Amino acid sequence: MHRGLQIPEIVDLVVLQLGEHARELAALALTCTDLHDIALDALWRNQDTVLNLIRCMPADLWETVFVDGVATLRARREIVASDWDRWLKYAYRIRAISCTDPLGGSLPVLKDAYRALTRNNPEDSLLPRLEHLSWCHRQLTYSPFITLFLNPNINSIDLDGQVDHGHLFDSLGQRCPSLTSVIVQGVNRASSEVERRRLSTFICSLTSAELLDVRTMDRPMLTHLDGLPTLKTLRTGLPASLSFTDVPDGTMFSQLRSTTITLAGTIPISSSFVRTWNSPQLKSFELVVRDCRALQQIEGLYQELSAHCSHEHLEFFKVALIQWKHTTVTAHPGRFFRPLFRFTHLRIVEVHVPSGYTLDDATILDMATAWSRLERLALGSSTSHSPKCTLLGLYFFSQRCPLLEALEITLDASSVPELSVDPAATIRQDKLSLIHVWFSPISDARAVANFMLALFGNLKEIVTELHYWEHHIENHKRWMEVKRLLSQAAPTS
Repeated sequence: MHRGLQIPEIVDLVVLQLGEHARELAALALTCTDLHDIALDALWRNQDTVLNLIRCMPADLWETVFVDGVATLRARREIVASDWDRWLKYAYRIRAISCTDPLGGSLPVLKDAYRALTRNNPEDSLLPRLEHLSWCHRQLTYSPFITLFLNPNINSIDLDGQVDHGHLFDSLGQRCPSLTSVIVQGVNRASSEVERRRLSTFICSLTSAELLDVRTMDRPMLTHLDGLPTLKTLRTGLPASLSFTDVPDGTMFSQLRSTTITLAGTIPISSSFVRTWNSPQLKSFELVVRDCRALQQIEGLYQELSAHCSHEHLEFFKVALIQWKHTTVTAHPGRFFRPLFRFTHLRIVEVHVPSGYTLDDATILDMATAWSRLERLALGSSTSHSPKCTLLGLYFFSQRCPLLEALEITLDASSVPELSVDPAATIRQDKLSLIHVWFSPISDARAVANFMLALFGNLKEIVTELHYWEHHIENHKRWMEVKRLLSQAAPTS
C-alpha cells in the first residue's frame, strides 16, 4: 500500500470524498486490511432503516409473509445467541439511525421483527454506540420497541412518529442522560393535559440541551430552559394561554442564537415573549402565525426584536402570516419594517403576508441602505395587490446590495423611470440572477428589460404568479418577454 495511505488523516479524507456511496465504500473495505475498518465505519455510520442489520442475520431466520395484503417480516424460529454474531459486528459502527415505516410497499413491515428482537435481545441496546435516533413510525403500536435502541450514548433524539409519551418520557431522561438535541412532534396544544404535563416534566429534566424543538410550551419549561446555559436553538409553539405579564423585561434567554416560534393565536404573545429576552446574540429568527387577523400588531413584534436583541448578529429573518379563510386582512405597511433596519448584518429576509405591502420607493431605499449585506430578499404575498414601489427600487438594490442573489417583490413596472444620476456612474450589480415579480404590472417589456440590463450583469430568471389569474395573463406574457430578452443579452460561457 502507498505510504500516503498509511497516514490516518489522508485515509479519512479519502473516505470523506466517498460520502455515503455504499458501493464505493464496500469496495474500499475489500481493498486491504488497513482500510477495512475505516471504510466499514463510514458505510454503517448513518442508517435509514434497521433492515440492513436484520439482513446480516442468518438467512433461515426470517421470512416475508403477507398479512392483509401487506408484506411483513417475521421470524421463522426463535433467535439464538449465534444469530447475533454478524449483527453485533456492524451494530457497533452505527452512530445514527432512522426507524420509519416502509415507503410505497418497497420494504416489509417490521413490527413482528421488532417483537422477535425484543424477546431475544442480548444487550441493553441493539445499537450500543448509537448517538442519534430518529423515530418516525406512525402507528402507536410500534412505541414499546423504541427502548430497543436507547442507550446512554444517545445525545440527539427526534420523536417524529407516534409514541406512548407517558411510558417513554418516564424513562428517556434516565436511559439517555446526555441529550443535547431533542425534537418532540407528537405533543401539541391540542394534546391532553396529562400528555402536556409529562412533556413538561421531561423537558424540565434536561440538563445539557443545546437544541429543543417542541410544539407547545408552558411556563415551567420556559423557566427551566432559561436556566440552561447550553441552550442555543429553541423551536416551539406558544399557546395563547401562556402569559408573560409577571416576567420583567430583558431578563431571559441571553444565550439564544436561533429561534422559531409558531403561533395559533395572534401576534402579541410572541411580542410578549421577545420582550423578556436579555439581548441575545440571535443569528436566526423565524415566526409562523396561523391567525393573522391582527396584522397591525406585527409592528410591535418588530419593535420588541429591535429593543431586545443584539443588532450585530442577526443574519436570517423570516415571518410567515397564514391567512384564515373568509378573513379580511389588510396590507403590510412598509413603515413597519423600520425597526428592523437596525439589524445591519441581515443576509436573508423572508416575509410572506396574505394581502401584500404598502412599500414605497423611499422605504425601499432605506431598506437597501440598511441591509447592504443581503443575499436573498423575499417579500411574498398570497393575493394580488397594487404596489406603490416602482422599478426605481431595483436601482436602489443594485447600488446598495452588491451581494444580493435573489429578490422577490411586487413592484409597479408600468412605467420605466429615468435615473437622475449619471448612467456612467451606475454600478452594475453582477450577483443577482433571479427576480420573482409576483403580481407586478408591466407595460413595455423591452423598456423594462433594458432597464434591468443596465443594472444587473447576471440576471437571467424572471418568475411571476400572474399566470394563475386570467385577467393578469397579459402581464405574465410581458414578463416572460423580459426574461427572453435578458437571456438573449446574457453572455455566453
